[in-house]
Amino acid sequence: MRRRWWLETPVDAVVGRLALIFFDHPVALISHLLTNLRPGGVVAFQEWADFVAVSKPHCAPFQSTMQRLVKTSTCAGFGGRNGYRMRRIFQYAGLPAPQMRTEARVEGGPDSPIYALLETLTRGLLPVMLKTGVATADEISVDTLAARLREEAVALDAALALPPLVGASARKDAV
Repeated sequence: MRRRWWLETPVDAVVGRLALIFFDHPVALISHLLTNLRPGGVVAFQEWADFVAVSKPHCAPFQSTMQRLVKTSTCAGFGGRNGYRMRRIFQYAGLPAPQMRTEARVEGGPDSPIYALLETLTRGLLPVMLKTGVATADEISVDTLAARLREEAVALDAALALPPLVGASARKDAV
């Protein structure tokens, strides 16, 4: 997949969240973006570490929703899990070794925003899900997805963990 990013003026920071998954060559992208980053400027990205979502106890609607999202992303070519590779990506792009940390959002209870988040993500990828045969509209029932996720998770008192993200940041060497 060919995608391009460019900057027209010098900037103090280049920041992206779940952005590198859309590029075939993240090293080339970051290297290119560095040309417009001022010396001492910050490069920071947060990307998927892996596509493993966890529910304890097992919450079937959550797990099946996450599996559909992962499969759809992979079928669409958005399968890059660059999180743990960002150390090398940054260094190969010409940056010093980044500071990195892994985090995962863990939710539960009736007021959790995770149900609406998963419905929104599913709604956004729905055309690709249908086109690639990942699921049918009836299997997904996107209009009731958040309510069904909430109902099952609350009934189980489940903790729902989204796939972990790795954040990496480094400063461009001052010249």
